[in-house]
Order: sequence, then structure tokens, then C-alpha cells
Amino acid sequence: MNKIGNVKLNVLIFYFSYTLILMGVMFRQVYGISGLLEKITQISMVLLLVNCVININKINIKKVLILYLVILLATITKIVTGTNTILIMCLLIIGCRNIELKKIIKYDLCIKIPFLVIVCILYFLDLTNVNLHYRNGIVRHSMGFSNPNVFSTFILAIVVEYLYLRDKKINIRDFIIAIGAIFVIDYYADSRTQILSLVAVTILLFVNKNTKKILFNNKIVNFITANIFIILAIASLMLTYSYRQGNEKIYVLNEIASGRIRRMAEISEKYDINLFGNKLELVTSLQAKLTGKEQVALDNVYMYSVLSYGIIPFIGICILARKYMKNTIKEKEDVLRAIMLIFLIAGLMERFCIEVQCNIFLLYFSHILYENKESIKRKEEIEGESEYLGG
Repeated sequence: MNKIGNVKLNVLIFYFSYTLILMGVMFRQVYGISGLLEKITQISMVLLLVNCVININKINIKKVLILYLVILLATITKIVTGTNTILIMCLLIIGCRNIELKKIIKYDLCIKIPFLVIVCILYFLDLTNVNLHYRNGIVRHSMGFSNPNVFSTFILAIVVEYLYLRDKKINIRDFIIAIGAIFVIDYYADSRTQILSLVAVTILLFVNKNTKKILFNNKIVNFITANIFIILAIASLMLTYSYRQGNEKIYVLNEIASGRIRRMAEISEKYDINLFGNKLELVTSLQAKLTGKEQVALDNVYMYSVLSYGIIPFIGICILARKYMKNTIKEKEDVLRAIMLIFLIAGLMERFCIEVQCNIFLLYFSHILYENKESIKRKEEIEGESEYLGG
């Protein structure tokens, strides 16, 4: 493998491309650079594609054909839907071959935290779009992002990544850090889903540590966990159907969910479910503010996936999600499984669980993809030698 200094070329390309992609997402609302960021994102995707070719050509022919087919389907999805989410996720997963997840997360924290701080400073300097939301008399600040929930999601991602790195060494100090993050989210953005997600992840990790992992050593729990994506997808479809049938209990639930179920029903009536999805005409809160149009949002990741990506990609996502969760059970990745479980449940209200920029844990798929007989042994050796964050 070609090297630049002591760094493998494919590793360098991956980190550089990921940095550009994250920059394109986090600095999107900064005045005067949106066009530049779009070009940067396109360049990063080309680099990732080259990197994928480098990685794919070093494995057996069967996997080569499968992975090229995956990239082709992801490209078709991008063309049909007009969104990069699935294609970027596939390219990053294929492109991070032989890079340990913990190393990726450490790198992610090293760039995500400074990026977040810079965007917030630019917000207070009036150099970003200002998108204020109001709920029950509370002002919700976007903090330099398109929506208060986006700001909260990055706070959530940073703290959860930190807790993941702490793993078995998690203690009361980490609990205080989580509480501090919850206070920041509540004070500036009042994002309930992100707050509840962070509370749930923190409690699960503490309980799991102090019960000596009994919490996840249960056949019923493991079955539900392995099939959680499918279960929640069915639940979302049932909620949508019940709302369209005029179920009064679902109307009450819709109010609690800030109108999300109503929007699921309205959008599902407008678009057909087909093989490769639809280009959904959604209007974000910021676009609604700038254009005067009514906001049209679909935050439920399961309804969004089936309507936007179509049946074939949706079935593929279901299969891969099940494989992901089963692998965390097999390899006793209790912390990772707890995090993904909470993120997928949060998918009922927000879509960040399928966006790598906000859910770096999706890159665990790479370990599954390139798995071999020595993978578990190598993982144990590396974990034994690695340093933990903040130790």
C-alpha cells in the first residue's frame, strides 16, 4: 500500500474526505461560503470513491461485485432523491477499511469540537443565519445551524462519542459532563429528543457497568435489539395508518410529538412507495422563514427511508441494521449496542441516526464488512494497548 510518511494513502484520503464532509455540514449556515462548501463536498465524494476502489480491489471477487453493486444502488438513490446521505454513508463505510472505530472517533472529536465552537462564535458575531424557534414561550436558538435540533444533535454526538471512549472507565465525572451538555441543550435549543437520548444513553451505560453487563445478557432483550429497526419501522407505518384512519388516541400522541405523525400521514398520502424512492419536496424551518412557505418536514427516519429511498434500499437498510445489532451482540459490544439502540429509537422523532456526520458509530459496519478470522483477536490486542480519553 502506498504511504505518505508513515500514513497509508487510503487512511489519509479517508480522514481528509471525512473532514471536508463534516465541514460542509457544520458550516452550511455561515454567510458567503455555501457555494464553496457544496464544491468541497463534491470533491470529498470523488476522493472517497477513489479510496473505495483502492480498498475494494484488495478483497475477494465476490465481495468486490457486491460492493460495486452497493455503490451503484447508492448512486441511483442519490440521483432519484437528490440527497447524499446514503451514498456518503456507503463510501465512508467502505473507505475506512482497517481503521479502528475508536481511532476514527478520537479523530472525529478532535475536529468536531473545534468546528462546533467556531460555528457558535460566528453565530454570536452575526456571521451565520439566525433561525429562532418558539415553543410555549421559549426561544430556541439555532446557534449557527439550520435548526436548534441540529445544534443539539452535534452536542449529543460529541458527548456520546466521549462516553463511548470512556467505556469501562466511565465514572461520576462523565455523568457530570453529560449533565452539563443537557443543560446547554436545554438552555439554548430546548431539543427534547436530544435531551432524552443523552439521558437514556448515560443511564444505560452506568446501569450496564454497575450490573456487570447483566442488562444485555438476555435472550428477549437481544431479540428486540437485533430487530429494533424493523420493529420501529412497522410501528411508524402503523402510526401513520392509524392517524389517516382518524384514531383519536393517535391524534393525542401527535400533539405530544409536535405534529410529526400528522406530517407523516400527509406526506405518505402525497407520494407512492416505489422501488427507488421519490424526491421529497420538503421545506425546512429556515427555508419556510426565508420564503414564506409552510414548513414541510418528515423527521421520522423510518417513514423517510421508505418514501425517499424506496423499497429496495429500505429492505437493504433493514437487513444491514439487523446485521449490525446482531454483530454487537456476538462480539459483546454492549456500549455500542446501547448507543445505537437509543439512536434508532430517537429515529422515531429525528433522522440523525442514519447520518454519519452525526452518528459516527455507523462506521462499525466497516468492521463487519471486512471481518476475518483474526478480527476479534486483533481488536482485543489493540484495546489492551490503547489509551482511554481523559484517563
